[in-house]
Amino acid sequence: MGEIVNLGRVRKQRARAAAGDTAQAMRARHGQTKTERLRQQKDAARGNALLDGALLDGVLPNGALPNGTRIEGKRREPE
Repeated sequence: MGEIVNLGRVRKQRARAAAGDTAQAMRARHGQTKTERLRQQKDAARGNALLDGALLDGVLPNGALPNGTRIEGKRREPE
């Protein structure tokens, strides 16, 4: 037979571990200097611009435009 496990205790341990991961991410994010935050924002903007530039016909795979509007049909016809 297997070991008897207190499910409530296991659930609490998982919740603590998840909270610890979230707390670690927040400490890393909010513990940065202003220049580090700005560099991270610029890197994210550069990455987003690179991805936006790689879009085919300017349409996302789900049929939406990058600004959030939807296009009827599967593909937009070139103008």
